[in-house]
Amino acid sequence: MDDIRKYVSISLIAAASIIWGFLGLCIRELSAAGLSSLQMFELRSIICTVLIGIMILVKDRSLFKLNKSDLKLLMMIGIVKIAADTCYFQAQLMVDLSLAAVLENTEPYFVAIISYFLFKERLTGIQKSSLVIAFVGCILVSGVFNGVDATDPLGILVGLISGLTFAVYTVGVKDATERGCASSAILFYIFLVCSVCTFPFSDPVTMFEISFSSIDVVANVLLLGIVFTLIPYYMHALCLKDLTATTSSIVLFLEVVMCAIVGYIFYGEMLDVFNLVGMAFVFIGIVMINKPAHQHQSDDKLPSD
Repeated sequence: MDDIRKYVSISLIAAASIIWGFLGLCIRELSAAGLSSLQMFELRSIICTVLIGIMILVKDRSLFKLNKSDLKLLMMIGIVKIAADTCYFQAQLMVDLSLAAVLENTEPYFVAIISYFLFKERLTGIQKSSLVIAFVGCILVSGVFNGVDATDPLGILVGLISGLTFAVYTVGVKDATERGCASSAILFYIFLVCSVCTFPFSDPVTMFEISFSSIDVVANVLLLGIVFTLIPYYMHALCLKDLTATTSSIVLFLEVVMCAIVGYIFYGEMLDVFNLVGMAFVFIGIVMINKPAHQHQSDDKLPSD
């Protein structure tokens, strides 16, 4: 892989992670306004579907045309995305928030396993090391070691399922890009499936009443749909063309770091030595995965028989 393209892709993934780190600000504002997690999920899906659809109409309408197998794949990815978000939201209600974050960030391990069998990707030594270091950093940043109450085993299971389903989403998008599907088409059909499937359960009348109740709420809904969903997801889909699914997942650990920083700055949440050391670990892991290809084994494929 060309080093420059790799650097650009990793930088975009990192930027997407930073954007997602600020998502909590918008979520808390909309929650205070009376919107449920499902309603917020539905609103951002609708916004993304409409905006991406307009982009495709203006740019190239042929992107709407997919063969049946690709369309089935994107429909399945959309359903998986619903499951991933639902499980993560539910895990946050069942276990400590920091533990839910750690469980959701088991995604890279599932990605590595799935990618091994689906894409014949194998972990290089540098990927293995960076994966371990970044995940340890993620645990430290989350504050798990600061004390977690007795946890619900079912909550832990749901949290792990969120990590698995997020991994399936990432690998699914990677597979779609490998098939030659355009990023715009991939995201359009995924969000279309999400918006259609969850619409009947989102109490649409109440959802829209709250969404247009004030200028502040409208602004936050648009921020949720455009800044915190459309832009970072588009970055993520684009970068999967030039990165392995495992590498992109490792860089996404940066989101946990940003969440901790945002919580400290805006909500006065604790940021201690463990958190700071964890941040350093995450950055070290990302720097390691960003080393030039000639400095470590760059072949991400198993030899074909």
